[in-house]
Amino acid sequence: MTNESENADPASKETKEGIKGPSKKGVSPLMRTAVIATIVVVLVAVPMGYFILNSGDDGDDVDLSVLVAGKSTEKEVDYSDLEDMDFVEALSSYQNRFGNWKGLGTYGGVELRDLADLVGGMGPDDMMTVVSVDGYRVNLTYDQVYADDEYLAVQGRIILAYMFNDTLMAETDRPMIAVLAPDGGFSNDDFNATRSTDPEFASLTSAGSLWVKTVAKIEISALERAM
Repeated sequence: MTNESENADPASKETKEGIKGPSKKGVSPLMRTAVIATIVVVLVAVPMGYFILNSGDDGDDVDLSVLVAGKSTEKEVDYSDLEDMDFVEALSSYQNRFGNWKGLGTYGGVELRDLADLVGGMGPDDMMTVVSVDGYRVNLTYDQVYADDEYLAVQGRIILAYMFNDTLMAETDRPMIAVLAPDGGFSNDDFNATRSTDPEFASLTSAGSLWVKTVAKIEISALERAM
């Protein structure tokens, strides 16, 4: 006859025959080693990943160089030099010759007046010529570069920008001229109100024409009428 009590509780039969289940208390040495190894990998990988992602901001690795030439001296300015100078940042944009708005974003960099001061500054009878790597050039007046309160209220400050939206600007753009209009938009009306009518500046046709990309050289010279 079958003993119903033994079939109803298999564990009681195993205990009676002296069979015991494996002990599962605590963590095995193999499991502990695996956990420690995983933690070590994470602790090492995270800082290394951060270093790799941010290594491009190192001044030695950033391809940026501008020759600033005064009337009697000149200086080659690189990314590290710019970082050591006073940083200016603001939201801005510009109108092109068709009246369309372009370039909205936050631009950061160094004022052109500070760069001019590195090589002796400029006076009212001087002009600043900004030259791109492709040969495009723009002439700026003393009043545009050393903006007084009247110019600041309309035009704002003009900078050599190397940051855009809190990030290092793309190599295809940096550094570039940016006009930090006080209302966030340098319009064609703003441009016409602050431009010079002298022949040296006749090639400028819109607010956007001041925004020179990939600047290679900034040169200060005397206006022809002052020579």
